[in-house]
Amino acid sequence: MTTMIEDVQAELMKARAKFPTQDVWVTLAALTEEVGELNQAILQHHFEPHKGKTIQDIYKEAVQVATMAMRVALDTGMNI
Repeated sequence: MTTMIEDVQAELMKARAKFPTQDVWVTLAALTEEVGELNQAILQHHFEPHKGKTIQDIYKEAVQVATMAMRVALDTGMNI
């Protein structure tokens, strides 16, 4: 679990460096895009193995989903 959290933190720092200020609605749109990419990776891995999606691809997409969900929460300014 520690590695996953570290991966999310690293991805969050990259996202904030690339897009330092972002409207929460834009971040939400990015989150839904990442969820779609995760869904696609899972489906291709299980039902279209010839497309070469791996467990590592699924993990990478899941980290990006977690990162964008974290950013939505953090960008609300609540930081409880």
